[in-house]
Amino acid sequence: MSEQQEFYNYINQQLNSFPDLLTDYRQMTKKWYFELADKATEAMDRPSLFAMDKQLKVSGESTTVGKDDDNYKTTVQCPLSGKLEIESVFQSIYHVPLGNIQAIVKAEDGSDTREVMLDAQGKATVAGLTPGKYYEVFIDHQPTPAEMDSLFSHYDTLSDGLSGWLNQKWQGYQPQWDSYFNSSAAQSVLSVIANFADGIWRGLKALWSGIEELYEMLKDPVKTLKDLGEGVADIINTIKETASSAPGMMEKALLFASDEAAMYLFVRGIMTYISMVPITTMLNQIANFGGQVIVDVLLGLLGGLIISFIATPATGMAYAVLRAMKTAGRKIFEAINSLVDVVKELFTFAKKLINSASDTFKRLAINKGGQGVYRNGKLEFVADNRRTSTLHHDKDTLPDDSHAPTNESGKPIQDSKDTVCDNDPISMATGEELLSLTDGHLIGLLPFEWQRLYRTAAVETHVGLGYGWSHSLSHQLTVVGDEIIWRDGEGKLTRFPRPTEQLPAITNRMAKSAAFLGSDKQQMIIASGERFYTFKMRGDSGLLTSIKDQYDHSLSITYDRQHRPVRISTETNLRFELVYTDDLITQVDLYAYLAEQDEWQFVQTQVSYGYNAQSQLISATNASGETERYTYDAQHVIQSRELAGGAVFRWEWQGEGKDVRAVRQYSNLTQVDTRYD
Repeated sequence: MSEQQEFYNYINQQLNSFPDLLTDYRQMTKKWYFELADKATEAMDRPSLFAMDKQLKVSGESTTVGKDDDNYKTTVQCPLSGKLEIESVFQSIYHVPLGNIQAIVKAEDGSDTREVMLDAQGKATVAGLTPGKYYEVFIDHQPTPAEMDSLFSHYDTLSDGLSGWLNQKWQGYQPQWDSYFNSSAAQSVLSVIANFADGIWRGLKALWSGIEELYEMLKDPVKTLKDLGEGVADIINTIKETASSAPGMMEKALLFASDEAAMYLFVRGIMTYISMVPITTMLNQIANFGGQVIVDVLLGLLGGLIISFIATPATGMAYAVLRAMKTAGRKIFEAINSLVDVVKELFTFAKKLINSASDTFKRLAINKGGQGVYRNGKLEFVADNRRTSTLHHDKDTLPDDSHAPTNESGKPIQDSKDTVCDNDPISMATGEELLSLTDGHLIGLLPFEWQRLYRTAAVETHVGLGYGWSHSLSHQLTVVGDEIIWRDGEGKLTRFPRPTEQLPAITNRMAKSAAFLGSDKQQMIIASGERFYTFKMRGDSGLLTSIKDQYDHSLSITYDRQHRPVRISTETNLRFELVYTDDLITQVDLYAYLAEQDEWQFVQTQVSYGYNAQSQLISATNASGETERYTYDAQHVIQSRELAGGAVFRWEWQGEGKDVRAVRQYSNLTQVDTRYD
C-alpha cells in the first residue's frame, strides 16, 4: 500500500470514528450513578465528564459540598410569609444563572411535596407553604440508565455536525494532497502525522487536567489569564462584557466549558482537522516541541474556540496563540501562526454548531445537594465545576426560528427590564427613551400589573394611551403572509412562522418565546416567560382574551364593540375597568366583588389620564392625587417629564420621529446632565 493511500485511510478512519467516540463515555457514565465516580474513572482509565461542586449560599455564608456527600437534603423552616425563594447560579465572579432545572420541596413530616422548575434566571418561589413547618429542599437529577442512553443521544447533534463539516473540508483538501504526493519534494507525511499523534496521546493526561483551566478562564479571567502576557487585556475585557451584557450566552459558554464529553468531540475534531490541512511543516514543528507543547497548543485552540463563541474568531485565535506561547515561548509563534486562517474557519463553524446544539441539552449536574445556609426565606444553590460525571438533558425538541424582537424602527431590542439604560432611562443599545411606569396592581394567584411604557421608536403608534405609549393590554397578533407578528405590552415586535396543523408549534429562542395553535382553530397562543397569551383570531388579527400561567391560573379580558379592552378580571374577585373618551383611555377604575351582595362595587379610580388636542398623553394622576406631566414635539417625541415632586427631566434628540436617539438628558436636579455620543 502506498504512503498516499495509508494517509488517506488514516484520515478516513478518523472521520468514520465520530459516531462511536462517546461509546466509552456512555458505558462509564452508566456506572457512575451506581458506583463511586472515582472508581469508575480509574477502572476505565478514561477521562470523566465534568460535574459540579454544590454551594448553598445565603447572606454571605456558604458551605461547599462535593460529589460524594451523601447528605443531599437541606432542612429549612418556613417563614411567616409561607414562601421559600430558591436560586441556582454558577460559581463565578459574575452572576450567571443556571436555570431550567427542577427543585423539590418536601415537608419533613411527609404531608406535602412540591416540584418546581426554576426559570431561565435560575429562580423560583414556592408559595402556600405552612409557616413554621420544616421542609427539606433539594435539587435531584439522577436519571435511570434508560434515560441516560436517551440523554447521551443528544450529543449526536454535535457529533454529526462536526463530522459533516470535516468530511466537507476533506473533499476540498484531498486534491491538494494529491498534488503534494505527486511532488518529488514530498516528505514522509505518515511519520509527521505519527510524531504529532504520539505527542497528543503522551500528553492526554495533562490535557485533561488542563481542560479544567478553560472553565476557570470564564469563571475568573483576571486570575486565570493574568500571566499570559501582553495582549491578554482585550480577552479579559471580552469575557467580562459578555458576562454583564449577555448572561444567556455566558451560560452556554460555561456549560460547554464544563462538559468534557462535548469538548472531547472537539479535541478529536481539532486533531483530525489539523492532520488533514496540507501544512506538514507546521505539524512537524509542533510535534518536535514535545508532548506538553502539543497539549498547550490544543488547550489554546480549545480555549480559543470557547472564546470565539462569546466574541470573534480573531479574539479566539489571539488566545490560542498566547496560550501556546505559555510553554514554548515565541518559538511556537511561527508554527501556530500558519494555522490562523484555517483555525478561524473552524472557530466560525464551531460557534454556529455549539449555539444550535446547546439549546437541546441542559445541565443535570447538581445531582446531590448538601447541608447549606438558609436565612430569611431564601436558599441559594451555587454550582461550580468538578471532574466527575454529568449529562445534559433535552429540554426542547420544538422547531426553532430565532429572530430578536425589534422596535418600530427595526432595531433589535430586549425586554425593558433586560435593557441596559441610563438615568430616566435612555437605552444604551438603541438610544431611545424607555419610560416604564406601573399605575396599579391586582393581587391574586396570578397577579396583574397595569403598566404603561413610552418608547420613542413607537411615536407613530397609538393603542389607547396616546402616541408612543403602550400598556399591559395592548397586545396585538397580526398575520402577514406566512408570518405572525406579536406586538406585546412593551411595543416589541416578535416574528414567528405562522403555526399550522402540520407545524402547530414553533419557538423563537432568541426572543425567549413560542407560538402555538390552540385547541380551537380560531385560537393562537404565545408563550413568553411564565405567561401564556391566548388570542382569538378574527381574520388576520387576534384579540388577547386571556393570560395564564403554568398552573392554569388566569386573567380574563373583555372587549367592547369597538374591540377595545375594557376589563381585566382576576380569579380573586378583583378587576380593573378601563374608561374611554373617544379612543383614549381616560381612567382605570378598581372594582371588587362582594359575595354577600352578589355585586361588583367601585373601590377607587386607580389612575386618570389627560390628553391634548394632538392625542398626546400630557398627565397621569394616581389614586393619591399625585400628577406627572409630559410634553412632546409635533412628531410625538417626548421633550420633558415633570414628576409630582417638581423634578423635571428633559431631552435633546438627534434625528426625527421614530428614528431619534438621545444626545443629551438633563434636569433641574443638579446631578443629572448627561450627553451621549
